[in-house]
Amino acid sequence: MNTTPYARSMPEPHISILVAADDHSPDPGKFIAALFSQTAAPGLFEVIFIDSKNHERFRQILTQFQSRHLEGPHFHYEVLPGIHRARAHNHAIQIARGKLLVFLGDDFIAPPAFVSSHLELHQHETAEEVVGIGSSLLAGRNSKGFYRQQEESGLLFGAAFSATMQTVPTNFFYVGNASIKKSFIKKHGSFDEDFPFDCWDDYEMGLRLARQGMRSIYVPEAMAEHDHAITFAERCRAIRRLGYSAALHEYKYPISKPPWQKRLKRSPTGWKIRAWRYRIQYWITGNPKYLARHLTARFDSHFVLGYRLARMGAKPDDAAFHHF
Repeated sequence: MNTTPYARSMPEPHISILVAADDHSPDPGKFIAALFSQTAAPGLFEVIFIDSKNHERFRQILTQFQSRHLEGPHFHYEVLPGIHRARAHNHAIQIARGKLLVFLGDDFIAPPAFVSSHLELHQHETAEEVVGIGSSLLAGRNSKGFYRQQEESGLLFGAAFSATMQTVPTNFFYVGNASIKKSFIKKHGSFDEDFPFDCWDDYEMGLRLARQGMRSIYVPEAMAEHDHAITFAERCRAIRRLGYSAALHEYKYPISKPPWQKRLKRSPTGWKIRAWRYRIQYWITGNPKYLARHLTARFDSHFVLGYRLARMGAKPDDAAFHHF
């Protein structure tokens, strides 16, 4: 374990930014520079970065920033090899000193007003159950075609994100860009560590908090850049993990008609056949709606595969969930 020691003599910050770094490869320079360039005073917030993959380059650049910016925010960096996102966040919550927790994806580049905008929301909305949600949009070469379709359809995060959005569903929660009062999350339980992937742990948390009156409000000034070159293979792997997590959710919380029930009516092969039918229709007509349906059917095949593997007793560390 490698950790930047806490300076307990420092004044307690208002905000703790929590980051769980997993298998993404963020640009450490951009990520760290954004947090050291906030309009909010450095003493208002701290950053807790839990690294399960021991990103050596990240640690090197963080050390450089800290040596050049002695008045920067307190940055706690800790390596906990092999832990998954839910456990990393629970650990971060335990050591966070701020009364307001802000979750930030490890591939989200925070805008300058990121800290101040989340803080202002909660200063105005003092009810414990209020949650602030910021969006994150793909930029540059990652923002066109397939990537944009994933973003705007809601398939990436569970809610549709766009540059013109004004609201989010009042029961939406994710750990990419969200602020929540520590008292609220402590009162209603930590992340369920039975969910082993960087998906569904925040969905399950959101369901639980929604039952306790959670009210999500969009924070437009907190919109971040999603610095991630998403690939089709990566999305297929992620959807397969979603299928596994859906089966686990059913086991833990039996429900009669889960929202994903329609997907399960076809086999993975059946979905692939349907996908290629849509592909042929796209080739014939050029109508982009068939291309979108083709992609959705391909993803559904992976969802059902992950679900069936889980029901057959597959383990999270099986190769099927780590390779395309």
